[in-house]
Amino acid sequence: MNASLPIRVDVWSDFACPFCYIAKRRFENALAKFPHKDQFQIVFRNYQLNADIKKIPDRTIYTLLSEKYGMTIEKARSFCDNMAKQAKDVGLDYRFDTTIITNTHDVHRLEKYAQSQGKSDELVEEIMHAYYTDSKDIGDHETLAQLAGKVGFDE
Repeated sequence: MNASLPIRVDVWSDFACPFCYIAKRRFENALAKFPHKDQFQIVFRNYQLNADIKKIPDRTIYTLLSEKYGMTIEKARSFCDNMAKQAKDVGLDYRFDTTIITNTHDVHRLEKYAQSQGKSDELVEEIMHAYYTDSKDIGDHETLAQLAGKVGFDE
């Protein structure tokens, strides 16, 4: 491999996509075992899955999935249970019962700023952990300021 040219990997993702956090962790775990891992440049790309979604306080992830995909609440719970198991298999702790459904437009904007400052990797991890494990509202500006502060930005 040519050490002077990094291998660029573009990752298209939405913070509200549970598959994306699992895939991120799987990729990181695989890359950690690769002898030329330092030759990779990972670039996070934003893709908003549900651009028109609004925060509805009493709406659960199960209701959202049921309505969006025409499945029963029980099927949506089963789907989420399976996803949580996949997450656990790579060391992540998903808490779907307390997930806050929200719009991800502003969190993507924050990540783009972090990218321009060389802090995208740190921020993406903070955001995904906050959303899936800590059940934070990543559409809330105060929450975003706190997450930005965790990676060294002035809140």
